[in-house]
Amino acid sequence: MSYNPDLIIIVSYRNIMKVLIFLLLFSSFTVYAIDSEILNETPQSQSPWIVRVYFESQQQVQKLSEITALWQVNQDQRFAVVMIEDEEEFKEIQSLGVKIRIDTPLQNKYFTENKNLKSQNSTKGASVINGFSCYSTVEGTFARMDEMVANFPDLTEIIDIGDSWEKTVDSGSGYDLKVLKITNKNIIKEKPIVFITTAIHAREYTTAELATRFAEYLLAQYQDNSDVRWMLDHQEIQLLLHTNPDGRKKAETGILWRKNTNQAYCSPTSNDRGADLNRNYPFLWQNSNDQCAQVFPGASAESEPEIDAVVAHVKNIYADNRGELLTDVAPDDTPGVFLDIHSFSQLILWPWGFTSNDSPNVAQLRAFGRRVAFFNSYTPEPISDLTIAKGSSVDTTYGELGVASLAFELGTAFFQDCATFEASIFPDNLQALLYVSRVARTPYIAPLGPDIENLAIVPNYILTNQLASIKGTANDDRYNHSHGAQSTNNIQKVDMYIDDLPWLQQGAQVLNANDGSFDQVAEIFAGTINSNQLANGEHIIYTVATDDDDKQGAIYSQFLNIVSSNTVGTLNGRVTNAITGAGIDAVQLSINHSVSLSNMGGDYSMLVPPVTDVLEVNAEGFAMQMIDAVEIMQQQATHQDIQLEPFCSIFTDDIESGSNGWVADSFWSIVTQQSASPSHSWTDSPNLDYANNINTALTSANIDIAGAMSLEVGFDHLCDTEAGFDFGRVEVNFDNSSWQEIMTCSGQPIWQHATRSVPVPANAQQMQMRFRLTSDGFVTADGWYIDDIDIKASGQPCRAFFNDTIYANGFE
Repeated sequence: MSYNPDLIIIVSYRNIMKVLIFLLLFSSFTVYAIDSEILNETPQSQSPWIVRVYFESQQQVQKLSEITALWQVNQDQRFAVVMIEDEEEFKEIQSLGVKIRIDTPLQNKYFTENKNLKSQNSTKGASVINGFSCYSTVEGTFARMDEMVANFPDLTEIIDIGDSWEKTVDSGSGYDLKVLKITNKNIIKEKPIVFITTAIHAREYTTAELATRFAEYLLAQYQDNSDVRWMLDHQEIQLLLHTNPDGRKKAETGILWRKNTNQAYCSPTSNDRGADLNRNYPFLWQNSNDQCAQVFPGASAESEPEIDAVVAHVKNIYADNRGELLTDVAPDDTPGVFLDIHSFSQLILWPWGFTSNDSPNVAQLRAFGRRVAFFNSYTPEPISDLTIAKGSSVDTTYGELGVASLAFELGTAFFQDCATFEASIFPDNLQALLYVSRVARTPYIAPLGPDIENLAIVPNYILTNQLASIKGTANDDRYNHSHGAQSTNNIQKVDMYIDDLPWLQQGAQVLNANDGSFDQVAEIFAGTINSNQLANGEHIIYTVATDDDDKQGAIYSQFLNIVSSNTVGTLNGRVTNAITGAGIDAVQLSINHSVSLSNMGGDYSMLVPPVTDVLEVNAEGFAMQMIDAVEIMQQQATHQDIQLEPFCSIFTDDIESGSNGWVADSFWSIVTQQSASPSHSWTDSPNLDYANNINTALTSANIDIAGAMSLEVGFDHLCDTEAGFDFGRVEVNFDNSSWQEIMTCSGQPIWQHATRSVPVPANAQQMQMRFRLTSDGFVTADGWYIDDIDIKASGQPCRAFFNDTIYANGFE
């Protein structure tokens, strides 16, 4: 297919009909493009310039990557985003036979919005980056490391593995390269190691902060989270939070600094000096003569002190488990994981990066990447799909040592806004990092086996000779299939181990399939734990699932506490429906780490360590309730009856009976080519891809919520958008006030069910809901499909509902 980069709007060309429909609709729909022309001459504006480079072949992409760093590669629309430093570089790129256009939004973002940062240089001693309070400076990060060591001396230490370039030339400047080591130091044995490097490229703000918070999370959760406990007892996490601290200090001033600050390259005072540290690793290092280029790899392999230190360290902590030939396979039982965390592009990457050929362990690494990407919804792909480069970190640790190695590309910007970091980048990638840690002992095996979700032990505080129930779901399909489908297998079995470490394969107890047999890709399992052989105290109950291919998956665990009656109190009572008074079955009650369920009549009784705390009460179909200041006293019973407000549906629409009051902007329409059930759904762009730079909504009529105590919004949707850039936004307003965003979706091209609780303003009478699609000026995709909308309320609307039901049945 020929590609015309002069088109303002680009569609996927799935077929000619889509193009015809698009052209017919275009005249009535306003869009906004990049607002720049193809450049035939060097731009008249001041350099540097952030541009899109439109290519026709992968050879052009490869040559471009040898000139400058690729920020993003869009294979669908065949352009790359790069920064051009000066006229000489502009002409060098233009000589590749490509077309160049300034990306005005990004140009403004980095060189207009951040001008205040550049005028307020970050000085040593500042704890956070000016204008980005969620990101610590180098000094702030080191201070947090020191605080972790002071607060958790049995779990942490700091290892100095070398010096930054500036410190090697002047001991009074620059920085130590500090590795934070986290493990239970009282358990001395050989342990699998997860080694994480971040901020190797100075301008990538999110990376060091994510890893720092991951460390803080592990330490804060060590006592209360059984998974964190066993991971830190029997494994080791090492984090080099600032791989390039000299460069990071430059980037903290708002400069898009990538390399280290080595003055031997380019010019001692140039902002283009230094070496690209992620091209300076020894594996197939490749020379370059352009010292000012963003991808200059240094004078020789490991010429930079930062990389020399990292390579020496990884060779010290990892055994060499791979042969000398490029085709040699690392053994399946090779322990340990190496992660290099970058930004941006929302990717999970595996080797090779130096060639488009598959690595010898590609099947295992691909499964590993797709498992990790399940948790953060990033696109999993080989590094070479992004760029082909030699002398990189991931290729070196895998290629020279056989260590299972991945790279993360976080978020959507180098200077990522704090709101996005807090709302999605940190929570989503925390779960991804926890998965990596789960499988660090066998990273070439466990990602090919089933995962476990919703593991629960109820009750988890019991007396000797009492029983506890264990339940969960073994699922072999917790993969991200957005860049190729991963094969799956049926569950074969689920094993439980009480205090016995699963990898020793001793003391396994078989759990049962809820439906009687393990013969599906996902299976609910259950079992009973008898405490009569267990000593008083805390026990870790491990579970691990195996599939029909005999692959054993990741380990998941929960605590079980065997207690004496004189050390705990009892909390009991009855949970009832606030409207009907009927008891509610299977209500989960949680307080002070103790969890229990109500019986069929709504009665419950649970053992709880003495505390005054919040009691959390959850039941399907009911509004959650938090009861403050519940006091539990040793050897005493506390009685607490609870009434839960039921939810009832106040608005439903399966999209099978027309518009039903919805107001649709262009191009929103009801279609039949996609649906959750049975045959119709709303979509923003029927029969074609959505356009660039759009903002189009589907809005409900006013819905009566008078007297509602809480609201729950549910719907099915397929959100096929450019991940991290184009978003489906779900919004509500009350009594025609301002719209409030309650969730977003991006890059999820499979049907999913979404449910969100929505706080109700006091005295609110009406609400509206809308689904709004927004896109940037880059990639487009099929779009957003909405089906089976269900808005539920608790409180007065449900009382009216239940009264109507009672009267309809002849009661007065």
